[in-house]
Amino acid sequence: MSMLRIWLNLHRGLRLLRRIAASRGRSDVDKVVEDAVAHAEDIGSRMDAMSKKSRKDLKALEARITQRFNESARQLNSFQGGVDSCLKRELAQIRVRTEELGLSIQATNRTTLEQVRASSQSVAELTDQVAALREYISKQQEQVRRLQDGYDWTILKNFSLRMIRCIDSIEKQLEGLEVSSPEREDIELTRNELVFALAGSGFERFTPDVDTEYRGQEKFVKVVGKVKGDAREQEGRIARIAKPGYFFHADRDGKLLVRCAEVIIFAMEEGRSAE
Repeated sequence: MSMLRIWLNLHRGLRLLRRIAASRGRSDVDKVVEDAVAHAEDIGSRMDAMSKKSRKDLKALEARITQRFNESARQLNSFQGGVDSCLKRELAQIRVRTEELGLSIQATNRTTLEQVRASSQSVAELTDQVAALREYISKQQEQVRRLQDGYDWTILKNFSLRMIRCIDSIEKQLEGLEVSSPEREDIELTRNELVFALAGSGFERFTPDVDTEYRGQEKFVKVVGKVKGDAREQEGRIARIAKPGYFFHADRDGKLLVRCAEVIIFAMEEGRSAE
């Protein structure tokens, strides 16, 4: 999935939210959504400019690499032409010396063969150098690709974290509303549209199971508070989820962690609770 397609999916979800917000009265949630839309448009412009600059830099690097390769190829052709000329001169000298020095034909032939072997060895060495140069160019191109992927991932991660914080803010407001509140349905719709926009762009929302051992899940789960348990066997187990975590499904690298899930765990003595 290209960076542009991901951004378009996110931006499409945010534009839908703007229409939802315009159809009813303004609230703090509307302000959060409008800020997210404005930021998405700004990030989109910056991502487009950065993508164009990255492609331009990549083309420039490829042009320099191609120029160096062509220069090396020309040097190789020039050297090979010199070798051919040298071989022709040596063969001509062999024929002259063979005619003039009949008794020393064997010695002359031996010397000539040694010279031919030396020239062939030089050509082989140059061929190895050309192969090494091609391998170097290939590695440089792969490095450029990895740098480009890492640069794009940083932009995407920062933008998605802003979207996730908007969802966190909306869910915090939902906690303060009664189930029968008339505003709850609209706020839940806004939250669901944001979550759907992230999911449609390759992001996965996850939470660890409650009452499971925290140990072994440290890579994807973060402890933000402790509560006192009723029994010693509960110590170190997950009491409740403070915030969900998020993965991003990349094409080549599998799942990438965007944000750890935050949990409260049981302890013998109660610690700080999640905010």
